[in-house]
Amino acid sequence: MRRLAGVLVAVLLGASCASAPAPSSNAPTAPPPSSPVVCPIADQSGRLPSDRLVSADIESTSVADRLTFRFGPPSGVIAASEGVLREVRPPFFEGGSGEEVTVAGERFVEVRFESLFLYDDDGDPTFQGDRDRQPNTTAIVEIAVVEEFEGYMTWIVGLRGPGCVTLGADPGGIVTLDVLHG
Repeated sequence: MRRLAGVLVAVLLGASCASAPAPSSNAPTAPPPSSPVVCPIADQSGRLPSDRLVSADIESTSVADRLTFRFGPPSGVIAASEGVLREVRPPFFEGGSGEEVTVAGERFVEVRFESLFLYDDDGDPTFQGDRDRQPNTTAIVEIAVVEEFEGYMTWIVGLRGPGCVTLGADPGGIVTLDVLHG
């Protein structure tokens, strides 16, 4: 079952990045644009590996920045948790207070987890990490939690540059958001 869930996540959350078609050989060629073409971000959704998010880590390589969400063992309480990725635009609002939240970046994606078990059996939060980070990376400028209530956890990820965004998962409880450097 766990393997099937991982395969479903990988299939449902796989992203594509479309590129502009090549000009026809008999059409006049335009000069290259002064700014890079922005890779479109497709809405995606799928089943999560577990209902317990335990960490979110950011790392950078020479070609991409990666935001890694790690999920722990399932609670056994919630049957299925879902994840949604979509491109969003400011303004952003804090789920509980309704106050405006500023997130640094040029482009933004929302990563929303639904039907999470936010607290363990002792009442402690299952996710213990920082809810607002500004990493010193090339493409990911800031990540911020704007909602964490009744099984929902919503992250806004501020991006820099035109790089493609891909979302993937593995059966070991990891969901990754990769942003190519532009």
